[in-house]
Amino acid sequence: MGRRKWYKKRRYGKKKNGFSNEARSNINTKETFSAKDRKLLIQYLNEYCERCTDLYRGSIFRANRSRKLQISDSDDPIVIGGCTFPMLGEAALTQPYLALPIFNAKQRKIIHHLCVHANLYHVGVRVTPVESFVAISIFRDGLDYAVQESECDPKVKFLDLKPWFHRLGDSAVAATKVGYDAVYKLIDQPGESLRDGIDELDFEELKDVSLENTVPPRLEDDNWMLVDSPEKMRECVQEMEADNITELAFDLECLYRSKLQLITCLIQLATSSGKEYVVDTLAPGVWETVGELAPLFANPRIVKIGHAIGGLDVQCLQHDFGIFVVNAFDTQEAAKALKLKRLGLAQVCGAYGLKDSVDYENLKAVYQTCNWTVRPMEENMIIYARYDVHCLILLRKLMMRDLAKDGCWDESNPQSTDAEAKAVAETMSSMFNDFDEDEYELGNTLSSPVEEDDTAEAVGGETTERSSKFDASALRMNAALMQVTSRSQEMCTKFWKGKAEKHLKDPDFQSILVASKTGEIPEWTASQLSLYDKLAEWRLDMAKREKCLAGFISPLGFLALIAYKRPTTHESLRQVNFQPSEFFKRDDLTELFNLVKESRREDGLRDCDDVVGSRTYPELLQRLERREQLKQIASVALAMGAAVAAIAAVRSLGRRK
Repeated sequence: MGRRKWYKKRRYGKKKNGFSNEARSNINTKETFSAKDRKLLIQYLNEYCERCTDLYRGSIFRANRSRKLQISDSDDPIVIGGCTFPMLGEAALTQPYLALPIFNAKQRKIIHHLCVHANLYHVGVRVTPVESFVAISIFRDGLDYAVQESECDPKVKFLDLKPWFHRLGDSAVAATKVGYDAVYKLIDQPGESLRDGIDELDFEELKDVSLENTVPPRLEDDNWMLVDSPEKMRECVQEMEADNITELAFDLECLYRSKLQLITCLIQLATSSGKEYVVDTLAPGVWETVGELAPLFANPRIVKIGHAIGGLDVQCLQHDFGIFVVNAFDTQEAAKALKLKRLGLAQVCGAYGLKDSVDYENLKAVYQTCNWTVRPMEENMIIYARYDVHCLILLRKLMMRDLAKDGCWDESNPQSTDAEAKAVAETMSSMFNDFDEDEYELGNTLSSPVEEDDTAEAVGGETTERSSKFDASALRMNAALMQVTSRSQEMCTKFWKGKAEKHLKDPDFQSILVASKTGEIPEWTASQLSLYDKLAEWRLDMAKREKCLAGFISPLGFLALIAYKRPTTHESLRQVNFQPSEFFKRDDLTELFNLVKESRREDGLRDCDDVVGSRTYPELLQRLERREQLKQIASVALAMGAAVAAIAAVRSLGRRK
């Protein structure tokens, strides 16, 4: 194909994915900004800063500044990296802040870093739990207006929520070892996870059972409770103890920014008695009482059911509340063993006939990664949270049926030779007895659906109809079920490790370092690198003093920006991060600022840095009002001057006559 034809096909080719070229320009398909995009972003931010300054001072916009970006006062959109940015006309510049479009996490991080370099105030504003934008301003109070407009500004004081692991110190480490030993016994002997008299399967009865008739959760249901006070937390525990529950489905919603900045925001529970609970751990007084759930989770006679519990669920329960999960069934591990194509809980429920699985998937797409610290919660957030435990108890039984039926029940041939089945059972029983004969003798407890008196007839070749019911002792012989059970117990050992982050490998620090080496920002000095090391050590010391995770003192990326800009006042610190962590809002940051001043002296800089954004938005409004008044005076003066000139002309004509 010729070069010209290839160009025409690329330029004028058919629409892709159903979007025209114009529509596709407004869709951001990039995961991050390229090096070229970053240069354009720097020009855009500098242009905004200079135009706002000119407007503040009363200067006329200089056209030569905007030639690189081709910015004009027309309505043509500015597209950088697939994102449409606001035009920099006077209407946008007279606002307290400029709202930039919604970005993904990587793009937002780049925007924030470039704003630090451009000396602009910047903050992420969350309008709803799933909608946000980045606000920038040259005014030191400009972003106050943006934060006021935010309907979902989290007001949680994380430093007041002391995690169990840090609150107890060495005692928590010792308790964790005890919890690990309790879980490991069930990994070693998974058959003990099945309870005699409780865990039974009737394959004929369960043959046509599915999640098809499961009613979706609704707020008006009377079988659930929002636990948002210590009194309700105790009521929840008392109800479960009184009901003598045998299964407890659970799930958690967390704030997760890094492995040292995570916290439990919500715990969802569903019991075998049909009651569901949504525990708001961030509600006043609830955090300190959640630990009362620990005996229920540690009771091996109650099976805990969850999906992908080895992710954050187990470690957050242990780290935040001292809760250890003993005897669990992980439906994701079961889905892997059953070789389901999709392993998400919504997809697994759909595979088992849940009619509303599409609605569940849509809710999950919106709320799975939303900000769960926002209060009050939206109604759909609560519905989604309940969905995560709503089907788990029945789902466990159906998955146990499918795991065990190949080894226990042949639907196509309910008649079988009992002698053969007995021989297989005795062989597997012998294998388990060899594994640990002293503690667990499965051969003595094995209950075969074949009666002893019928064995002789079976050996003779005659067949009898088998029972479709299998109790716990028979189910322990099923290798697939035991493998999933053992793997589920392994997930219960995924405790919080407590390892410190390697600050030199922090991705934010690495990206700033790369930007300095490529010339995008000034190159770092040895003093700045040394300051970053000291700040990382200072962060760990503060975390020990506050008995919290180091991430809630400060993310490492924020410390890297402090080492880069080296602010020495609270106001200059706000330019680096307008809404820093709760710890940085304290008045006494003397130790931090002393480290920064020491670094500045090593490079021959003054102790006090210059705050670029010293202007305020009310000052701009006053200046604009004064200019408007002057314009009116000038126009009146001009009109009066014209009138005087007209009168003088009339008089002159009169004299001539």
